[in-house]
Amino acid sequence: MRSHGFVNSLTNLVAGAMYPAVTDSQVLDQRLPLPSPGEQRRIVDLLCRAEGIVRLRREAQRKATEIIPALFIDMFGNPATNAQGWRRVPLSDVAEVISGIAKGRRLAPGEGIVLPYMRVANVKDGHLDLREVKVITIKPAELGKLRIEPGDLLMTEGGDPDKLGRAALWRGEIDVCVHQNHVFKVRADRKLVVPEYLRSLACSAYGKAYFLRVAKKTTGIASINKTQLSAFPVVLPPLDRQTAFKRHVDTLEAIEAAQAAAMRKTEATFNALMARAFLDREQHSEVQRLEASAVA
Repeated sequence: MRSHGFVNSLTNLVAGAMYPAVTDSQVLDQRLPLPSPGEQRRIVDLLCRAEGIVRLRREAQRKATEIIPALFIDMFGNPATNAQGWRRVPLSDVAEVISGIAKGRRLAPGEGIVLPYMRVANVKDGHLDLREVKVITIKPAELGKLRIEPGDLLMTEGGDPDKLGRAALWRGEIDVCVHQNHVFKVRADRKLVVPEYLRSLACSAYGKAYFLRVAKKTTGIASINKTQLSAFPVVLPPLDRQTAFKRHVDTLEAIEAAQAAAMRKTEATFNALMARAFLDREQHSEVQRLEASAVA
């Protein structure tokens, strides 16, 4: 019932605009292949093994994402207590905070250029999600201000509380890209602060506590403005320590990228096994190969 074939057959029967659904009888009328009990056990055994590999990959990926926050605390301590007594300055002293472009403007034909842009949905806590990138029309004269450059930090204005002050680093993933007004662009003065350090500080419990404290709150909604973000108190360790942190981060993010690629490959293999349902000997060897890879 989890296979694409079964799900798609029901999806084609969905009715209702406000509450899309199928009926009990439509579910019960679905026809299923019914192999022998021995064949069913073989299918279950192999799919359970494949699903176990997917779980191993997900756990490895989860652990990889936890290393950078732990490294941050190990190298810099708790920013809230700042036991080392490092200087604390407003974000505006070490970076430029830049607002984005509002959606919905009407420009005359030929007056604007169409470009991809970053919206709140693209900015996650510590990373970017580029699976769906939308476009926006801006004036050519606005490109200089709005274009995102490698090393810029993208930070969310808010919305749902979990979207408040999220920060992700732009590494030039798209050649020419801009940002909307609900996403701030923070361009660090790299003589004073390293972007990777600034991202981890903003994503830390210290950063989250600040944004939540100063945010404007209504029922289920919290947001910060440019003034509040610019006032974010940045604990400023020596630049050489920040640079050493960046070197470690670069290595760890390469490991995370490898883990993510392995995860995608493992999930694709599992989905292929699910789609085919009746498994042959070649698929047994594929699962064995994946099991050996997951253990490694």
